[in-house]
Amino acid sequence: MISVVVPVYNEEDGVDTVLDQVHAVMGATGKAYEVIAVDDGSTDRSAEILAKRSDVTVIAHPANEGYGRALKTGISAARGEWIAILDADATYPVGALTSLLDARAGYDMVVGARFDRRNISLPRRIGQSVMRLLVRALVHVHVPDLNSGLRVFRRELAEDFWGLLPDGFSFTTTITVAALSARRRVRYLAIDYHKRVGKSSINPITDFHNFLMLIVMTATYFRPLKFYVPVSYVLFGLAVLRGLRDIIVLDRLAGLTVILVMLSVQVWFFGLLADIVVKRTEHFRGVGTAGDRRPPIE
Repeated sequence: MISVVVPVYNEEDGVDTVLDQVHAVMGATGKAYEVIAVDDGSTDRSAEILAKRSDVTVIAHPANEGYGRALKTGISAARGEWIAILDADATYPVGALTSLLDARAGYDMVVGARFDRRNISLPRRIGQSVMRLLVRALVHVHVPDLNSGLRVFRRELAEDFWGLLPDGFSFTTTITVAALSARRRVRYLAIDYHKRVGKSSINPITDFHNFLMLIVMTATYFRPLKFYVPVSYVLFGLAVLRGLRDIIVLDRLAGLTVILVMLSVQVWFFGLLADIVVKRTEHFRGVGTAGDRRPPIE
């Protein structure tokens, strides 16, 4: 059973076409499947359009609760062991679902990677590039597409990180970083990306800030030394510079220098303790054994 979850928020122009394509593609695979559309408090005709469909399980939020919350609602209701997610704005090629499903053997998640980004706005492209560089520094993995909305993954992958997955647009970013940090096997397949139908509900500034905060949070959760040790070194470097200034100007060490040294040592030890906790948790859960070999990027 493959559960296809489609979050819907004010997508009256594209949702019907996307759902028709999902049935056509999934029906051709010969696999058992279900389609779950989650109306996230739409204020246009989306709810009316969904109500007319008997071939889709429709779940409605009384108010807009966020992209991630809509996905979590759909996953909670899903019966399949594999979850496929797809946006309702007609930007992703529904036909690529076949390739993603065929490529999942031995992997926990297969992501449709948008290598051609011409149909992504410039501010979003810049933000995504910055986030990819940050993620690569934290987990030492090149991620061609951090927040693609077209992917398939094991249901248990989402359940393992359920408490970390946010209600907003950062859902896909978080599950990607969490999976890579926990050494899960992730594969990327190149897909096309079309100009969206209708108006985007993404706020570039707010969502970019939320993306960065979630990446830092996830990194401290899975790889604390990658975050705390550099912070400790920066504080110690500031302490050295401040100390040199104190000796030259005051002929003694001032209180701020001592505070900076103490902070750097405390942050370093805090990172070490956090890393020990993470390693013990991974040992008891068996995390890291299945994904030590990095998958190829296609």
